[in-house]
Amino acid sequence: MLRQLAYLYRVITMLNLLRPEQKKKIIREYHVRFFVMAFSLLLCIQVIAAILLIPSYTASKARSDTLNSQSSVLQAQSVSHEVADLNALVKQTNDYISVFPLISTSTSMYSTINNLVGARSQKIKINAVMSGVQNNQPQIILQGVAATRQDLLDFITQLKKQSNVSSVNLPISDFSQPQNINFSLTVTMGASKT
Repeated sequence: MLRQLAYLYRVITMLNLLRPEQKKKIIREYHVRFFVMAFSLLLCIQVIAAILLIPSYTASKARSDTLNSQSSVLQAQSVSHEVADLNALVKQTNDYISVFPLISTSTSMYSTINNLVGARSQKIKINAVMSGVQNNQPQIILQGVAATRQDLLDFITQLKKQSNVSSVNLPISDFSQPQNINFSLTVTMGASKT
């Protein structure tokens, strides 16, 4: 490199002493040497950059492989979790479906609900009827409004007299109002009373 610079200095000082053809030849040679050096330097920089990029490429490849393996593990866990959720949903659905045969052993579902609703007086309004299973016993939930506490107590007594009712549960909080009582009765069905 120092040789090149010394040569360049000599060329510049001698340019004034040379003929025009020789000046052009020297300038052309200077340009060729300059571009050869520039391309050599650029090539060296690219080789060094490529060498320096190898560790980061290796690290990113290892991270990518790790993330791919973690992703496959998470997908497998997700599938097993979904299978467990579906099994629980199927079990719950089977429990709900099993209510119908339990109730229909003595009477049909329609007539059971009709008997329960028919036990009310004119001062009791039923807004909703739901059914479910708890502890393998069918339950019917009656929601509505009672005019007074006494009307609600009379309705509970009438329900307990039904042949296929094993228990009637009413939260004590439903008795907090003296009139226009919003209630939710849980009627547990059982074998017919004889």
